[in-house]
Amino acid sequence: MAGQRGLTTEERFWSKVKISGPDECWEWQGAIGNKSEGKRYGSFALRGKVVGAHRLSYEMTYGAIPPGFYVMHSCDNPQCVNPKHLSLGAQTENMRDMCVKGRSRRGEQVSRAKLTDADVRAMRKLYKSGLSIGAIARCFGVVRSNASCIVRGLQWKCVELEPDTPTQEEIKAAFERGKARVGR
Repeated sequence: MAGQRGLTTEERFWSKVKISGPDECWEWQGAIGNKSEGKRYGSFALRGKVVGAHRLSYEMTYGAIPPGFYVMHSCDNPQCVNPKHLSLGAQTENMRDMCVKGRSRRGEQVSRAKLTDADVRAMRKLYKSGLSIGAIARCFGVVRSNASCIVRGLQWKCVELEPDTPTQEEIKAAFERGKARVGR
């Protein structure tokens, strides 16, 4: 379908892309979403709506995006529209990808976090060794429901359950930090 100035949608779209090598990022040169809201993705006007440039690149190359799916970047460059760098994923996959690649403020990166990654590993090891959730919660100055979610891996998911099992010294240090937080 011909659009602005007689160009097809595809011609208009690709005219706004700096195409590099086949395996490199293809940088979007058109409009960028509202940066003040953290949206750094390219945007493209299509039939009176604004759509994500990376989403349109995916659709023009691979076909329609099923409802509820996200277009994820393997390159972690929000302005890249190279179809080779794009794949589909559900919300959970997208969030996990973001977390694994360190693009989210999670765990101890959150300024108001009470715990460190080492604390979380220590809590999980203490739980596996038989210490009750209530005792762990008191030790680390968190409520019992949070301690329960942490030791079961429902919270602090970015901290692997047992990447490197903490040493006894790390557990003792985490325990002492926990005592200091609750004023014991």
